[in-house]
Amino acid sequence: MEEGNYNASLGEYEKIIAHYPRVGDRVLFEMGIIYLSARNHQKDYRKSLECFQKLIKKYPDSKYKQKSDAMISLLTEITSSDKRMMSQKRQIDELVQQIEQMKEVDMNLKQKKKAMP
Repeated sequence: MEEGNYNASLGEYEKIIAHYPRVGDRVLFEMGIIYLSARNHQKDYRKSLECFQKLIKKYPDSKYKQKSDAMISLLTEITSSDKRMMSQKRQIDELVQQIEQMKEVDMNLKQKKKAMP
């Protein structure tokens, strides 16, 4: 992971969980963090959320439970904000398109007005 090979790290963590389920809570927490990492070009909020939720479900007494709860709240807020942002971007794009159309109509009207005697 320190070398930036996140996919290999995730693969190794999967092996660790299979062979050492007692440390599964830590592994799931680490995997959730990997999926969130800004340096991970293949970050995946959904998979990160799944790791934290799985940790809480399988290891309810884990020392990582409180941190996982916090990460779930954070991911929920990020996802919600991303959806709002995408909706607002679509609205902005539509408004920009409408403005361009109005400019074209205005320019056509001005040209027609100049052509009138």
